Amino acid sequence: MVFRKAVGSCCLKNLANKIRFIFILLLSLVLETQAQQLPLEGAELNSIKGLNTDLTRQCRVDSTGALWVCHNQGLQIFPSSNTAKKAIISTMKGIPTWDVAFYPYSQKSYTAAISFDSGLYIFNDLGQLSKRIRLTKTRALQWVNNKLYCLSGQGVFLINGLDTLRMTPPCEFHEQITSFFFWSGTYHACTYPSNRWIQFKENESGQRAKWKNESPWPITHSILSQKTTDSLLYLGSEGAYYVIDKKDQSTRFNLGRNKESNWTVWSIEQVVDQIYLALGNVHKLERGAVVRHNSSVINLNLSSVSTEPFIWGLSYDASQNVLWASSLGKGCFALTFPNGIQKIPVGQIYTDQGLVCIWNEQQIFLKNSLHPTWN
Repeated sequence: MVFRKAVGSCCLKNLANKIRFIFILLLSLVLETQAQQLPLEGAELNSIKGLNTDLTRQCRVDSTGALWVCHNQGLQIFPSSNTAKKAIISTMKGIPTWDVAFYPYSQKSYTAAISFDSGLYIFNDLGQLSKRIRLTKTRALQWVNNKLYCLSGQGVFLINGLDTLRMTPPCEFHEQITSFFFWSGTYHACTYPSNRWIQFKENESGQRAKWKNESPWPITHSILSQKTTDSLLYLGSEGAYYVIDKKDQSTRFNLGRNKESNWTVWSIEQVVDQIYLALGNVHKLERGAVVRHNSSVINLNLSSVSTEPFIWGLSYDASQNVLWASSLGKGCFALTFPNGIQKIPVGQIYTDQGLVCIWNEQQIFLKNSLHPTWN
């Protein structure tokens, strides 16, 4: 009799454990589904709201409206109901991913993803890994003249379908290529940290070009970000950013008057007719800001920015009129522009249908002030 009771108790315990396991599994699936269905407008993604980590590098929105988040534990997609996208996530899981790009070639669609240490990955439209190139110091995927390029320590590579063509010579062992752009009929590339440059014309071969120690403009540090418009070239660096016109005249905009602050422009993005810059302090990773360029302010005062995360990447989604910002420490978040309105009264918060845009005297977005609305 005692034996039967013991067996019955054991069976009940096993059944309870199974029920508990099923409940936890169902709960995790519900939470995952909620995270994948998170609305993209006015969203904030972090480790509490669906991200595997808060160390994000870049966000990109594809043609279906899905948000791809690159971070130090791989790649995540919101929403991600497509099987092909899940296959890409599975391949990149656990691989620190720095950037992702989507491109058509010969009536086929491809996805390119890069990792700083393990190189370039190219996926076909089924999500299958079709090609991998082992590169080191692979920093960014960049569109230049409507063509996609991969920037790395082994050189700049043009990506055509599954084919890759090296456009520049490799760097020195300790260097990486951080910028590549086309300006006034000439391609330019810059290395970090040695600030060496290559220039070559559109009809020339960049592989024959030589790395030079002098920059084409009076620039003291390596260029870490860039943006070209129809009339101006914007170059981001340590402690300053530069605006260059069609006559090659450059203007330097200083990031704070304290030389010890080490503010750096890590990303530059254009929203309609405005330029925005992602800033991060390499000495204090908890400090960062998203700043709108103002041509009349040569010395930008950043002394009031103290609790923002280090901002690494900016990516504009024109279909939703949303600027995504990626941080090193607090995930990624969206800055929205209701009805495309850019001129907001200084110091006020403008809201429209749940979308929020905030300005202060230096045109700096303060994410802390948005928490009560977005949470």
